Amino acid sequence: MIAASPTADSPASEPASLPTGCIIITGAASGIGRAVVDVILERRHDVRLGLLDIDGELLAVVQTEHPDRVEVAVCDVSDRAAVGAAVDAVAGRLPIVGLVTAAGTLHNRASIDLDEADWGSVLGVHLDGTLWAAQAAARSMGSHGGGAIVNFCSVAMEFGWPRRLPYSVAKAGVAALTRTLAVEWAADGVRVNAVSPGYVDTPMIRDAHAAGVLDADAKAQAHALGRLAQAVEIAEVVEFLLSDRSSFITGEVVRVDGGFSVVK
Repeated sequence: MIAASPTADSPASEPASLPTGCIIITGAASGIGRAVVDVILERRHDVRLGLLDIDGELLAVVQTEHPDRVEVAVCDVSDRAAVGAAVDAVAGRLPIVGLVTAAGTLHNRASIDLDEADWGSVLGVHLDGTLWAAQAAARSMGSHGGGAIVNFCSVAMEFGWPRRLPYSVAKAGVAALTRTLAVEWAADGVRVNAVSPGYVDTPMIRDAHAAGVLDADAKAQAHALGRLAQAVEIAEVVEFLLSDRSSFITGEVVRVDGGFSVVK
């Protein structure tokens, strides 16, 4: 474990030890993915982080802030070969012990007008990208005693969301993928779960609100708690599912939606 700063209970003479594993996070440069990065860096001193994102500038910011804890790779997660190479590069010599698939994208377009590019770009990131990252990480996990994978679903898979058809379909697919991989990979010690957030106060939601394509205030009131989630609240659940505290949980899609799904 990497030693924390010396305290009264942790003498300066105590030797530091090296990280024993690597956690991969896709979509790590902003939004929920970045919140997951921050929570794990604070809680898990036994690991390094391998961060994948398509935004190289934002990734560079994270690496500058934590040069001793993270490795980064610019990567389009819909490209299977690129994901495999990126995971291998950021993991280095450490076994992969965790994966978080937080990469995402979204279109606002009438279903009748969707073309192949619209459809493929959203499913490619959310559904294909989740599988490609899971495959790459599980190969290391299976040969080093197991690990935990946390995927991202959404409450959008549970209701009709006009003009976001590919997103809703992709998230429903991620739920099915999560359950199937949990069964297939259990014998290798790999647990696979997902979180299903409600609306979260992220740059994507703020941009949609500013553009007039989403009323964030109205969406906040659609939750029983009467507000949007903060990204760190989702990250806390992700960190739990990655940890040994959730060692008997697999194949679950955990709602973290502030009561959105139970409001009628």
